[in-house]
Amino acid sequence: MRLKIPMTGTVTGFDPECYKLDGIGVSGDPNDPVRVVNLDLGIAWHLVSIDLETDLMEVEVEAPEKVDVPVLDAKGKTILDKDGQIQHYSRLTTLAEKQQILDNAQHILESKTTDEVYALTRDKRLVKPTSVIEEYRKAIMRKS
Repeated sequence: MRLKIPMTGTVTGFDPECYKLDGIGVSGDPNDPVRVVNLDLGIAWHLVSIDLETDLMEVEVEAPEKVDVPVLDAKGKTILDKDGQIQHYSRLTTLAEKQQILDNAQHILESKTTDEVYALTRDKRLVKPTSVIEEYRKAIMRKS
């Protein structure tokens, strides 16, 4: 499944030749790299492309192979470890659970505006110089 998620960080450059190859072509500040916002959706993702016009990354997502489940006693209450933390065990995720995890991630992203996601995560909007956007737009026009 592919999803679009807002980006944060600072763009420092755009390489049209790399963009032709990987659909990305963006370089970021080493101290503030371009990345997805800090939103834990419980999924793994792989970058597919970047859209500097909308500040969104397109990512291919997959649900986890295993999930952590709380350990319960005979009465159904969670068991705590010596530090007072809930004990968990890992088990394989069922196909239905995987689909539900993906559907939940999609719902979270599609039910909120980009502004709402930035407010929720408290991440700053993507910083991108005008010169980079102009170069990006030229590359997009050539690709079309």
